Amino acid sequence: ADSDDDGDVAVLQRYRAAQESVLNSLREGNAPTSQQYLTRDIDMYRLSDADLRAEYEEFQRQYLADDTEDRVRGMVEMALITIGEIMDKPQHTRAKMLQRAAEEQRASTEARKREQEQGQKAQRERTRQTAMSEAAHAKWAPVWRHVYSLSTEQVMSDEVRSLRKRLHTRAELQLVVLAPDEVKRWPPGKFQAMGTNGLGAIEARAALHALQLANPTGSAAMRFTELLRAKVNALPDFIDSPLIIDLPPLAAEEHIAEPLAQARQQQNEQHAQSEPDLAMQASANAVG
Repeated sequence: ADSDDDGDVAVLQRYRAAQESVLNSLREGNAPTSQQYLTRDIDMYRLSDADLRAEYEEFQRQYLADDTEDRVRGMVEMALITIGEIMDKPQHTRAKMLQRAAEEQRASTEARKREQEQGQKAQRERTRQTAMSEAAHAKWAPVWRHVYSLSTEQVMSDEVRSLRKRLHTRAELQLVVLAPDEVKRWPPGKFQAMGTNGLGAIEARAALHALQLANPTGSAAMRFTELLRAKVNALPDFIDSPLIIDLPPLAAEEHIAEPLAQARQQQNEQHAQSEPDLAMQASANAVG
């Protein structure tokens, strides 16, 4: 019993010190921190039944006193509500309530931390996906725009003819070849009819970036944007590759000259690497 009394005295001393800290902040015109209130309330729950009732009566006196400052009276009112909710519960029950509340708070803190980490991870992935879509658009949009603008007489190869037809017939790819302002003026029905079936990886990435550049409004455009984003997020990472399409001479215009030059350089390098292998094979055949 003596040890219990000693424990109650220690709890009461800690509680009064914490309560004084709260009061000092209020008297100085500052709002007590949540940590100050938490420190006080932890020991409030641990007070003996007699000490808790005494504190309740003291708060009642302060609440009714004419000389109690308004900011202190607000704190007193909240304390009265808190004590009123727990005063009829025995000390050991209040201790269990406190433990359960602490566990719930810890679980809530951990859940918020996990949500924050997941949010940061998702943001990093969105940034990464956006960069890949932008890269796909930057490389292929100039070429597609050029092919889209060709007349049928200018098309010489089956590959270019097939691409031109695809660009003219699939509205999803017209997102890439048309100006963003023009796309922004499209009626909702056009977006409503769009889908991602049949779109290649590069096409989906380029279309998503073009759609974000145009930033059309309306639920239909938003729906298709989310469809594209879901498809893009499930794709393998975008890897830059040489342009292997054989375009007409007009394709050497400035807006696509650089990617075409890169493609030719890579093709020349591949050809140069293959020549020694062919020479070695020819020598081996001659020896044989």
